[in-house]
Amino acid sequence: MTIPKTTKSRARNMTAPLPQLPPLHSHFGGELTFAQSVEHLEHLFFTHWSLMRVLAGVLIRIPDIETKVFLAHSLYLHSEVASVARRRLIELRVRESKLHVIPDSIDTICNELLYCDTAAELVFGYSAFINDIQERHSNYVMEANELLDRPSVTMLRRFEADFERTTEWLDTAQSAYLAVDPDSYLFGEHIMEIQKVGASEGSNMPPLRKASREPYRRTNECARDGRFSLFHQSRSYSAPGSSHSTPVDSAKDPKTQQDDKYEADRLELART
Repeated sequence: MTIPKTTKSRARNMTAPLPQLPPLHSHFGGELTFAQSVEHLEHLFFTHWSLMRVLAGVLIRIPDIETKVFLAHSLYLHSEVASVARRRLIELRVRESKLHVIPDSIDTICNELLYCDTAAELVFGYSAFINDIQERHSNYVMEANELLDRPSVTMLRRFEADFERTTEWLDTAQSAYLAVDPDSYLFGEHIMEIQKVGASEGSNMPPLRKASREPYRRTNECARDGRFSLFHQSRSYSAPGSSHSTPVDSAKDPKTQQDDKYEADRLELART
């Protein structure tokens, strides 16, 4: 067995033409340090997580079928982004315990959406969050080092098309809601003002609706517009004389009465 000689660099052929290759800095630059990358990703993770929880709290109050379905899709989108962002942060050695509690600065801004009075206000307020998220995603992709932080860049680019479709629908919905509720855009401006102050960490936070109202409680009554015909008779089974009713016979013993009432309550919960 012969051992090959150590490879040595050959003398440069001065007559050979050199290809005009594109510079690397356009793809592998990036000004973000490791600490800055983690800070940005943490903010995105907590924002998506908080919005997911907020949408889950207000979705039941929205009567319009298109908006209700759209927000349900958006809720899933935020949960998906939050999931992959959390996984990426753990890969970057962020303590898992640090990701269990949403910072107050983010939670306060997102929770203001809970105090929207109408579906129109929710659409305008939510649009402000989506615009801010898209801007943060784009800035991160441009400023990150694509060579060293490729997983994060790939993660954010994966959702670009989803947020573009989200923005497109929201723009159309805002025009439709303005036609029936001309003042609804004011809530969107209110959210943007809060975001602006929160981003600068200033103390001049505009008045929050939360401060002048009772603590938010999620309702158990599902709002539905007239097109939800499938659910028009959803409570008829519990009405007297209904073919689906489950009356309690007073002649039965107390144990049987209790069982029948429990069964009726269980059916009502399941069907509504």
